[in-house]
Amino acid sequence: MCGISGIVGRMQTSVNRELLHSMNDAVAHRGPDGAGLFCENEVGLGHRRLSIIDLSDASSQPMFLNDRYVMVYNGEIYNYLEIKEELIAAGFSFKTSGDSEVLLVAYHHWGADCLKRFNGMWSFAIYDRDKRIVFCSRDRFGVKPFYYAEHNGDFYFGSEIKQLLAAGIKPVAEKEIVIDYLVLGLEEYDHRTFFKNIYRLLPGHKLVIDLNSGKRTIEKYYHLKISNQASGWDLETASSTYFSELQRSVKYRLRSDVRVGTCLSGGLDSSVIAALAARNYKHHSGRVLSCNYCIFSRSAK
Repeated sequence: MCGISGIVGRMQTSVNRELLHSMNDAVAHRGPDGAGLFCENEVGLGHRRLSIIDLSDASSQPMFLNDRYVMVYNGEIYNYLEIKEELIAAGFSFKTSGDSEVLLVAYHHWGADCLKRFNGMWSFAIYDRDKRIVFCSRDRFGVKPFYYAEHNGDFYFGSEIKQLLAAGIKPVAEKEIVIDYLVLGLEEYDHRTFFKNIYRLLPGHKLVIDLNSGKRTIEKYYHLKISNQASGWDLETASSTYFSELQRSVKYRLRSDVRVGTCLSGGLDSSVIAALAARNYKHHSGRVLSCNYCIFSRSAK
């Protein structure tokens, strides 16, 4: 869990660095391992780092590439090693061992199509100095958060709503959303939030800001496709294929330069995942996987 912050101002304006600093500090709990700010003309990007892959300062953010791109990123690209091999074969070299640089180089090589190749969870913003655009994306199912708002003609975004409040946006309730939550228990169903004029980038969507025109474009890049591939499988084929895919998925999520643990909910799914993870983790790292669970006791009346 890291935290990202951003301000995109109007043309021929300068970003308020102190304001960006306040937004970044509002999510200090998301990244105790480092912090960084970038300000250039009307673009400001902030990052709070929680180190998981490549613990060195080489993977600190904001991250730069070729004096053209600047990126802040929260998440993990699980298949970054496979993508990295493909990019090396295409002639690229890398200075770090982390997934952040792989994401940035992948964007440089494939543009927005890089999103189709990622297996992971993410929210990020990349400033392209040459094209004068800010490209933002949220993962397919919205595991990583991305909130945004406009205030006094400037565009703000961050990992948490409290960052936008720190930017000076007033906390006014979006009554329809609040009522739907209180009456129906609905927490989210569109881009609106509990706060008026504060929105979330929907899962599987990308946001592009053109600095020259000031135009913002939001598009859906992921569409779930129904496959009939398994319709003719027998039970043995279906179960073995499912088990193989589950193992592959768990192995991807064990890639880490820090110790890995899991939380148990008491259900069958979390127990199966923990069992597979423990076996694989022990085999590859020689360490024991730590598991956590909570027990809530009711006070006697």
